[in-house]
This record gives sequence, structure tokens and C-alpha cells, in this order.
Amino acid sequence: MTPHFLRAILPVLMLAANVTFQLVSIYLFRNLTILKSVIMGFLTGFSLMGWIEIQISGQLGQDSGEFLGNFLINAIAYICLSYCYFGFIGLVESARRTTILREIDRAGGYLSETEILRIRSGKKMAEFRMNRLISKGQIRKEEDRLYIQGKPIVLRMAQLVTLMKVVVLGKKSEFEI
Repeated sequence: MTPHFLRAILPVLMLAANVTFQLVSIYLFRNLTILKSVIMGFLTGFSLMGWIEIQISGQLGQDSGEFLGNFLINAIAYICLSYCYFGFIGLVESARRTTILREIDRAGGYLSETEILRIRSGKKMAEFRMNRLISKGQIRKEEDRLYIQGKPIVLRMAQLVTLMKVVVLGKKSEFEI
């Protein structure tokens, strides 16, 4: 494999290393959370990509400017691919929690359990997700209302995704006409 070809496919190879490391780590360390394993996989792939870029640049006799340019291009591609992977595995994991947080936020910061269960189909799943949000300290329950509390990271992630949709698509949802 030539160094130029390797450099061309490096982001895809490093995504494969990322996924492999993430899956192996989640298998070997049963108490590791999915998010931590994803971060570990991402950092492993990114570090390995940097090391391989240094090796390729040394083999081709490139100066630091050429190395930096090639590394930045591949880093951007790798980050984009990793973001897609993160989005893929996060769809099912956080969809309901994110939706519940957005519903509470849209309603002015609080909703009753009854209102959430009416809005969200799948009563058992919504109850499970609400209990998880409560146990994680992202929302609190007072009487029959749920309130966002602390640092609502999942809500901020949802808002960031919405912002990116507005920037890229020009609308808050891909389903808007």
C-alpha cells in the first residue's frame, strides 16, 4: 500500500479502529458506559491517525506545513465520520430522554407526568426514561411535575443538533416543508 493511498483512506481506517476499540472496551469492561467507550474509541482512532500521519510525512520527507495540511484534512474527515458513528449509536440510546427534555423545555421548563405520557406514546418506555432522567439528576419530580435541573447535557446536545440543522438545512427539522 502506497503512503498516498494510505493517507487517502486513513479517516475510514481510523473510524474502523475507533469502532473496534469502542466495542472491545465495552465488552472487556462491563461497567464502562457507552459514552465513555465512545470517547475512548474516538481518542484512540484520533491518536493513531496522528501517529500514522507523522510516519507517512517522515517517509515522504514532507515539511511541517505539508504534514499539518494533510493532518487537518484527515482530522476533519475523521471527526465527521466519528460524529456520524456517534449519532448512529446514540439514536436509540438517547432519543426518548432527549424528546422528554425537549418537551419539558418547550412547555416552559415543566410538564406533568400525565402530559408527557399523553404526548409520548409508549407509556412504559416513557416511564423508564423519566425514571432514568430523575436518577441521573437531569430532572426532578415535584408533585406531578418534572423540572429540568443541574447541567442538562442531553438537552444542550439536542439544542446543538437543532442549531446544526438550522445552519445546514435552514430549518429545525428535516421533516419541515
